[in-house]
Formats: sequence, structure tokens, C-alpha cells
Amino acid sequence: MVWRKDGIGLFLCFINILLLLLITTSTAQKPLVTQKPPLDASVFDKWPRVGSVDISNDGKYAMSTIENRSAGNQTMVIKAINGTWKMETTATSDGAFTQDSRTAIFIKPKDTLCLLTLGTSLVTEIAGVSSFKLVKQGSNELLAYQLNNPARDLVVRDLATGGQQSSGNVAEFIFSSDGNTLLIKTESKKDSTVTQILNWINLAGGRTTTIWRGAKAGGFVFDGSNTQLAFTAEDKVNNRTEKSLWYYKEGTDKAILLANNKSDGIDRDLKIETVSRQGFSKDGNRIFITLKEKDFATPKADAVKVDIWSYTDPKLQSQQLRELAPFPPGSGEGGGPQSYTAAIDIGSHHIIRLEQENERIQVPHGNRDDVGLITNFGTGNSDEWNWNRHSQSTYYLASTRDGKRRRIDIGSRAWPALSRDGKYVIYMDDLRRNMFSYEVAMGVKRNITRDLPIPLIDAEYDDNALPPPRGIRVAGWLDDDAGLLIYDKYDIWLLDPAGKKPPVAVTNGYGRRHDIEFRFAGYYDGARAIGDRLILNAFNKSTKDNGFYSKMLGDSDDPKRLTMGPYTYELAFLRDSPYLMPKARDAEVYLIRRSSATQAPNYFVTSDFETYTALTHVYPEAVYNWLTTELLTWKTFDGRLAQGVLYKPENFDPKKKYPVIIHYYEKKSDDLNKYHAPEPISNNLEIPWFVSRGYLVFTPDIHYTIGYPGRSAYNYVVSGAQYLTRFPWVDAGKMGIQGHSWGGFETNYLITHTNMFGAAMSSSGVSDLISGYGSISIGHDRASRQFFYEIHQNRIGVTLWQRPDLYIENSPVFRADKVTTPLLTMMNQGDGSVPFAQGVEFFTALRRLGKKAWMLQYDEGVHSLINDKDAKDFTIRSTQFFDHYLKGAPPPKWMTEGVPARLKGIETGLELDTSGKQP
Repeated sequence: MVWRKDGIGLFLCFINILLLLLITTSTAQKPLVTQKPPLDASVFDKWPRVGSVDISNDGKYAMSTIENRSAGNQTMVIKAINGTWKMETTATSDGAFTQDSRTAIFIKPKDTLCLLTLGTSLVTEIAGVSSFKLVKQGSNELLAYQLNNPARDLVVRDLATGGQQSSGNVAEFIFSSDGNTLLIKTESKKDSTVTQILNWINLAGGRTTTIWRGAKAGGFVFDGSNTQLAFTAEDKVNNRTEKSLWYYKEGTDKAILLANNKSDGIDRDLKIETVSRQGFSKDGNRIFITLKEKDFATPKADAVKVDIWSYTDPKLQSQQLRELAPFPPGSGEGGGPQSYTAAIDIGSHHIIRLEQENERIQVPHGNRDDVGLITNFGTGNSDEWNWNRHSQSTYYLASTRDGKRRRIDIGSRAWPALSRDGKYVIYMDDLRRNMFSYEVAMGVKRNITRDLPIPLIDAEYDDNALPPPRGIRVAGWLDDDAGLLIYDKYDIWLLDPAGKKPPVAVTNGYGRRHDIEFRFAGYYDGARAIGDRLILNAFNKSTKDNGFYSKMLGDSDDPKRLTMGPYTYELAFLRDSPYLMPKARDAEVYLIRRSSATQAPNYFVTSDFETYTALTHVYPEAVYNWLTTELLTWKTFDGRLAQGVLYKPENFDPKKKYPVIIHYYEKKSDDLNKYHAPEPISNNLEIPWFVSRGYLVFTPDIHYTIGYPGRSAYNYVVSGAQYLTRFPWVDAGKMGIQGHSWGGFETNYLITHTNMFGAAMSSSGVSDLISGYGSISIGHDRASRQFFYEIHQNRIGVTLWQRPDLYIENSPVFRADKVTTPLLTMMNQGDGSVPFAQGVEFFTALRRLGKKAWMLQYDEGVHSLINDKDAKDFTIRSTQFFDHYLKGAPPPKWMTEGVPARLKGIETGLELDTSGKQP
């Protein structure tokens, strides 16, 4: 360059320097943009995500919560849907809009109740509020809130007039559904005696009636007219708690005793438990209650405690004993004394027990409840239905007025259900090929799917070893039971339960023709009529695209496509909403939750299901090296077409070679567009964790041949692995496999039949079908596991004695000597599904043979890991294991040196062994 002394030369020099700086800066910064950090363990406890959502009645405002926007806190966002106004704050409760769409109400930290005038910054704050409730009362609306002061004051404010009233010492309060009545339970204490008082407050007239005083009351239920109340009371009788049933009718002076445990109709071994969820009958003349068995007798202290197992027992002794014992709190299971539904006539106090032992009753949820469908499950284990005569179900129709019942002969595995208004029982035949209606009034049975123009079986069905079903099920009812809507594998049909009209293809066969599965969007409760516009959720089974179609019920046109794409669409369920759709009450505005593999779930607003406006913007994955997905198709060894999902890092470089982990469980290709929030490993492989850290993860579908589940897994997994090796960016020598539970069995099988993989991880997997077949569960039922192998997921299809060769072929332990793949397995002594011995058998076999194998056993673990500290530990060890064998990282000391039992809980062995020592 020639320097010039004039200004032009200096200017050109300056321009060249500036361009050089820009190019250098751009080049230097470009890698920083693409080189996002991998996920680390800190994200597990602070990953942001959307929470609850609501919409104002006029459709102009939306309210949503965001968890962990700041770690450990809940952020509330209230904003105008079509505008710029927005308010954000930290909240400790879900919020609510008032009926007039003018105010949002929520609670901030330090128990501050906030009333925000929408569209403004005007906020009214009330300190010391522990909870609130909005109650509609005709054209008015009430705000009830309870203070956390020592007096536990309850304040009820009329939002229209500003008038309010308060009560003190409130232990519980309940509004009637019309908002006209408030039931308050207060407490007074004298010495050590606490007395509870129930006050019935007519809010419109301002009249208060004290309806009951006693030791303890609960289980309050109003009737449909909101003029009657049922509840239970507790008293001490001979140092034991006894419950009684009470009843109050508006206008009377006080509640009356309806029944106690000595009342006629309550068997000696039963006692009153509570008012059932069914509550009052539709006509208001009866109350459905729950009776419970009294505590079982305890064995004598000096008795010989022996279990006598007999081949004539309907259930194994282990299962009988388990059913006598209460299940662990929080397990969601019911053990110990059982409960039964009964009905009591309010006028006569006559009690009718509706359920007997081993029975459950269904009562219609429509316009009548004077009939119930009773299923008697038999005295045997329900899983043994295919051979144990004690496990066969029988079915009855019963009057809930007098308890009279009649048996209906519909087979033993009919899966029956009452229609919405109780006019029909709908059931399937034993092979699940056809659907039948049983007309309750006439006692007539009809095959209502005989003329359904679809295949009689689903040829692709391989979920278990039973004969393939047709793949039809109930979707909903038209009003007054005028029509039954059902799903097949693809489409929606309208059937005539009276059997007079032919089936009508609601979706016109469009789903089957285009490989699209149609389902109703949201909850369908039967409130439909011909001419209604249906919004359908659509899933393309070939491309995995998801979206919405619309259809007018009753016309013959094809469904109209509204939107389809590489997303997962879900309807947002609104708090306390009575509507079928997440819709503004007074406007055609809907809330949708949308996500994809690369975008976290967020809320969107739509009025036509074609265009969407983002309501929330929570994308925590954007700052990390996230993932992309790709649907792969290849041919298996037997010539079938298979599908699977390949996950690549966001910063994927086709010039590099990547290690691969193959993860499987039945069929996972439908998850192509599913979002996986990062979590510590409690069972299955955490895909974002490994992909973010530089692995490819592949999830192939597995289709099964009955009797040969192991070969089936080999056919799909190994052929898929060989297909991957065709890509230059796959490191064929660094491929690992991982599976949990059923996938754990498949991992055990695969490493005994191929040496293709550099590392394998199996958790909670079966290794010996023969010993497993003869085992019992230590989980909630303590039942035999034979059914699981014969007809359930193991898919052998026959007993051990019919085909012992199949049990041996599918038992990895018999080929442990063939293993060359290093194995990390997890089996926990608390596993209620797969016996701990299954893991011990396989591990001890590999140890005896000198194979490289490690087994982790977590004291608090069950079939999966149930607490974060265990899951985080398992995540670290799993990562170290794969990093060593698939990335060449130094091994941890727990792999090279082990951790002696005396150092359990003291030393972790997680530090890396940099001495060069190999496991």
C-alpha cells in the first residue's frame, strides 16, 4: 500500500483497518456463537418450565406461571393477548381472573393477596392471606380469603358492592356451587376439649344457622340443588374412633343423624367411612356413602405363625398376606381393610350395600344414577384370568334404590362400561374384535360393529402374546345416549347403540387412507350433538407430524386440515374450567401448549387453530448445546422396514466421528418431536444429557414375533446399528447400548448374542426366564409373575412346560460365557417388578466367567430410582462408564478399585483413576 499524506490516504487506511477488525472480530466470535456449553448437573434442579395457565372470559388476557425462571421460584406472567401490556411478579399460588375480566387475583410471597386491575399498574394488596377462592353467585362474584392470623379469620367480599363479612376461628369453609351458601367450620377450645361448630350461612339473606356441634366433622358434600348437605362426624367410643353420617336440609334448625355403625344395613364387620364421590343421587333422595371393613383381628402372641400354601387357594398366600397389610403412604395403592359403596335413603334411613367383596360399581355420570354396573372380579388374581377359574369376572346390573341386581351374560373379559345416561352397557368380546351393546331396559344384546368396514384384526399389533385385537374403543357419547363415538386405529366412527343404523365414518376414512390417527382434542364428556364442530388432534404415523383438523359432526366431508407440523400439540387445561376446550368463555380464543424436540413446551393463543401467537417464551435449551432429531428408515435382517430416531448434538460436525448409544423400549419413533427436559437418570437413558456431551443417541423401534422377543430385539437393534455404521460420522468401534426394565432384558440378551458393542448398560432387567417364571413380585401385589411371561410383555405365548426351549433361548444367563461387552447393570433389592435375584444371577455368572461387569444396588431404589441423590449418582456413574469405553476417558476408581462394603456411604469412588490402570 502506498502511503499518501493527504486526507484521502488516511481515510482509506482507516477503512482498511476497520474492515480488518470487523473480519477478525466476526471470525473470532463465530465459534463462540455455535460452541454452547454442554448440560451439567446443575440444570437438574433449576430447569425453567411453564406451569399453569388461564384465560379471561373475554379472551383479552392470559395468565401463566413459570417454574424456576429464578431458581426455586414461581413467576407469574399476566399479559394482554393482543397488546403490549404485561405484568410479571413472583407468586406463591396459581392466580385467577374475575368473571368480569377486569381483575387478576394471586398471592405473592409473604402471604400478600394481590388484586390487579388488568391493563394497569393498579394493585390492591391485602397482607397475611394464606389462601383465596373466587365464587360465582348469579351475576355477582365473591372473593373469599383466609388470614393466617391466630384467629384464622375468613373474609368474604362482594366484588361488585365492596361489602364484606368475616368470621373467626375458621378451620374449614366450603361454598355451594351456586355461591348462595357458605358452610363454615369453626373451633372452640375449653381446657383440652376442642369443639367444632358448623354454621350454614345464607349469603343472599344474611341468615346464619348453627347446624351442628361436636368433636370432629368432615367429608362435606352438597346436593345438586345446593339445599342439602351430607357429612360425617367422629366420636370416641370405648377409646376407638367411630364415624356417623349426618344430614342437613336448608330451612331446618339443625342437622340430623342418618346412620351410625349400629344402623341396620351395616354389616357387623363394616363401619362408616365417608360420603362417597358420587354424593347425593340426582333426585336428591339418597346419599352414596362408603363403608369400610373393620380392622382385621391380630394373631395371638403365642400362636405358631405358619403360612399354609394350598393348590386350591384362589390367590397365593403371599398375595393374601399383602392385601391384609396397609400399603406404604403415598404409594397410591390400597391395602388392608377394603371399602364398599352403599346408598342410604334419606327419608327412611334405609341402607343398601351396593358392593360386596371383590366388587366395584360404575354409576352413570349423566342424567340418571338409579342403575349401576357391578363387576365381580372373582377371588383369584386378575392376572391369572387365562387359566384360574377363580379369576373370571362376572357382571351385574343393580338398582341403586333397592340393591336388586341381575346378572348379564357378556363373557368374562368384556371390559364393560355404562353409557353416559345409563341406557346401555357397552362391552367387547373376549378377543376384542367386536363391540356390543346391552340395552338395560330390554335386556337385548347387539353386535354394533359387525358392519364396521375395517379389518377384523390389527395386523401390526404385538403388544403382548394375546391374539391381535381389532383396535377399537369408546371415545364418547352423544346427548341422551343417541349415539356412541368410537376410535379405531386411525379414525372416528359414530355407532347406533340400538343397532338400527349402520356405522357412520365421522372422519370419512381419511385417517386410514393417509396414515393419520385422529382423536378428539381435549376431554370429551359426551355433550355433543349432530352439527357440532369437532376439533381433532391428528398424528401422522409415517412422518410423526402433529396438529389439528376440524370436522362437522354429521356431514360426509373429509376432515379439514388446520395445521400440521413437526411439533407436539396439547390443549392447555384451565384451572376450574367446566369447558371441554381451553377456551375463553365469551370469545373464540383458545390456549394451546406446543413443543418440539428442539423447543420447550410453551403456551400459544389461537382463534382458528391455523395461526398461533406465542404467549410464553421459555426456552432454556437455547443456551446449551442441545439436540436435533432425524427419522431414519432401514431394513431389518428379515427384510422389514423399521423406523428409529437419531439424536445429534446441535453443534454436529459431519467431518467428525461420534460415539453412539442405542437406547430402546418397545417403540419410540413416535417421540421424534417430543421434548425431553434434562433430568438425572432414574431408569431410561437421559437423551439430552448424553447428546449435549457429544454422543449420538439412536432409538430404534422393535416389533416382536411371539415366542422370540430376544431375536426380535436383535433383529431391529443390531440391524439398526449396522445401518448407522454406513455413515462416515459414526464411530463404528464406539457404539454402546442401554435399556431399562424390558429394555434391560433386551440389553442382557443382546450382549450374549453379539460382540458389536463397546459397552452396555442394563437396569432392572430379567436375565433368567425360568427362575423369573417361578418368582413372585415383591411389589404391591406379591403375585405370581407367570402371566408376565406367558401372555404379557415377555410374549413367550406358552407355559414353561409346553416350550422350555423358548424360555432357555430367551434367558441371557445361559449364554453368559459368550459375553465380551463390558456391562454396567443396576438392580435394587426393593424392585417390586423384577426380582433382585435376576440381576444377581447374571452378575455372578459374568463374575465367575471373568467378564467385565459392575452392578449398582441403591438401598432406596425400587424398579427405578425414586430420589434425586440416587439418580444424580447414577447419572455420574453411567456417564463415567460410557465415557471410558466409548470416548477413551480415564476410568473412575469405583471401576478400577471398587468400593469395599465397609466404606459404603463414606467413599464414592467417583474420582478418576489417572494412573493408567484399566478396569
